[in-house]
Amino acid sequence: MFRLTELFNIDPKPRSFAHDPLMPEVELPSSTSYPVAGLDGELPPVGKDDLSNLSGMQGGEKVPSGSTPATNPAVEGPVPEGRQITVLFVEDEALIRISAADFLQDSGLTVVEAGSAKEALAAVDDDVRIDIAVTDVHLPEMSGPQLVLKIREVLPDLPVVFATGDSDVPEAEGLSKTALITKPYDYEALASLIRGMVAP
Repeated sequence: MFRLTELFNIDPKPRSFAHDPLMPEVELPSSTSYPVAGLDGELPPVGKDDLSNLSGMQGGEKVPSGSTPATNPAVEGPVPEGRQITVLFVEDEALIRISAADFLQDSGLTVVEAGSAKEALAAVDDDVRIDIAVTDVHLPEMSGPQLVLKIREVLPDLPVVFATGDSDVPEAEGLSKTALITKPYDYEALASLIRGMVAP
């Protein structure tokens, strides 16, 4: 049995109110069976088989799930430590955009958010350095592949991740340096895919 004063190391003399008889005592179990990450050991590394909702496309050729095109120059190696990657994240659904952008930023990436194709093109026109784009396939003003064609008029070698609930995006076939991630996607998998596609 622990008292709150013992649990939080409160000095009973200057904080006499801590001994209020109405103050409940807290009984803490000696152990817990909840699988709390970081308490019972390190989490295992995420392997390729864990990224089961990813697939890539290179020149119209579909790549098996969980892998990236070997011939794609944008995925030849890891990004050097310390390099800041800037992601143009295009998603018209605000909740998805904000939550994904927050996670990517917390993982060390810089994110430029765009809620529409128009906002995405404006970001490109503002000369913001962009290393990779992540775009929804179905946007109100134009499709994701159409947006990429517009962006590549300015940034021809920009790698792109298409996000969609569909299993295939025929309109994107033939576009180089692209990958496909299906919704709902895992944010950690997306962050790993982004880092893998940006050339050192």
